[in-house]
Amino acid sequence: MNVRRSLFIIVLVLIVSSFCGVFPLLAHSTPQVEITQTLHFDDPEGKAVQIPAGTYGVILSEGQHLLLSQPEKETLVVQTQKGDHAESIAEPEALLLPDETDSTMVSVVLLLPDGTGWEAVGSTTGIQGRGKIRLSRVLRSRIPKRPLSPKPPVPPTLPPAIPVPSDCPVVVPYTIVGFPSGVTDPTAAPNGTQIIGDLVAEILKSYRPGCWPIKTILITGHSDKSPGGIQVDDYISVQRAVDAKKVLQQEFATRAAGMSIPPGYPSPAEMNFIVGGIGARELDPSGPAQQPENRRVDFLSYQLPVTIEESTTRAGGDFEQHMAPNYQSCRARCASTLNCRAYTYKKPVLPQTEGQCSLKKSGSRPSRDPKAISGVVLPTP
Repeated sequence: MNVRRSLFIIVLVLIVSSFCGVFPLLAHSTPQVEITQTLHFDDPEGKAVQIPAGTYGVILSEGQHLLLSQPEKETLVVQTQKGDHAESIAEPEALLLPDETDSTMVSVVLLLPDGTGWEAVGSTTGIQGRGKIRLSRVLRSRIPKRPLSPKPPVPPTLPPAIPVPSDCPVVVPYTIVGFPSGVTDPTAAPNGTQIIGDLVAEILKSYRPGCWPIKTILITGHSDKSPGGIQVDDYISVQRAVDAKKVLQQEFATRAAGMSIPPGYPSPAEMNFIVGGIGARELDPSGPAQQPENRRVDFLSYQLPVTIEESTTRAGGDFEQHMAPNYQSCRARCASTLNCRAYTYKKPVLPQTEGQCSLKKSGSRPSRDPKAISGVVLPTP
């Protein structure tokens, strides 16, 4: 019995020793860094490596490059520089350090107890910097371990109100109503050809000295409910907008050929079109009284460029709120309203519904909101 117990103890000691030798990292946790936004580095061959946000373990490879790893995901290898540090540490330590002079640059640093340090220099923009090793300089003033927090975006300075002569077109909304059921050609609708001609003629009035040329047309197709269901409704509404764009392009090209355009103005033939369809979205698009109205295409033209800020909201300064099918419609409404200096579009909560569009007489500091899209009006030359 004593012999068996002794043999069991010996075998147990050998297993534990072998286990610790093969898996030395279990003796202490791998140092980690938390990355809160996508960063860009180079791999050892100089190729671009994108590091998504997340928590990464940081270790040094045999080839003396930093490895960034996550459970059940591919380990990423980044190009590394060697340096020295004077920190007194008992275990490896990882840091994420923003650059002191360039807010777009950031480093992942691994400090080892033997006084050596390894640094991978990356950026938030994808533009890599090449500089001297920063370990000794940075670590003299110990930067606390913390995730990278990007500086809040600085709101653009809103331009002064842009004077527009009273006889220049500012808002050019037109609608072709009463398409035959299932038909997408705008010339087949009552007065469709005449309405497109009037729309083009009104827009071309802005291509005169002293006026701001209208450069963008938002085209939104609609349909009534069909036996084919939502997918057919959506297809018909989109195709109506696409066909309307084709007819408009031909009309602009024909009329622009004989125009005298002021110096510095774009050609009307280079008009920017934003095309989309929203299916059958009226209160009762299957009702007899609503069907002709729902079979339509809406046109909204505007002349002021308006920025697009994804996942951003702007609070305050509202002078108008309304429901809109998408941010393009909200943006176009702001661009075509002289008093509008900024907008915020809150995305719909439920599918097949509309979001809230807020037009603003002034802009406020933008803040992050994944459910919103905002923008400001910029002057056009």
